[in-house]
Amino acid sequence: IYMEQPAGPYMPRRRAIVDGRWKLHHHGDRGRFRLYDLKTDPTEQNDLAKTHKDDLTRQKARYKAFFERLKKRVSK
Repeated sequence: IYMEQPAGPYMPRRRAIVDGRWKLHHHGDRGRFRLYDLKTDPTEQNDLAKTHKDDLTRQKARYKAFFERLKKRVSK
């Protein structure tokens, strides 16, 4: 699942992908990623990006791959 909130006058652009139990948020203006385990934290209160480095790396790779595929489709 992919979600995007366009930039507005008071909020930067934000994107998120959900892959199984994991949700990766990307705050585009700062380049910051946040990682949530939706199975144990469905209200997204605990950012696990600093403590789950392997999961963060894996989700960031999926995020990047998704956007690479999207760019290829759009450019056709």
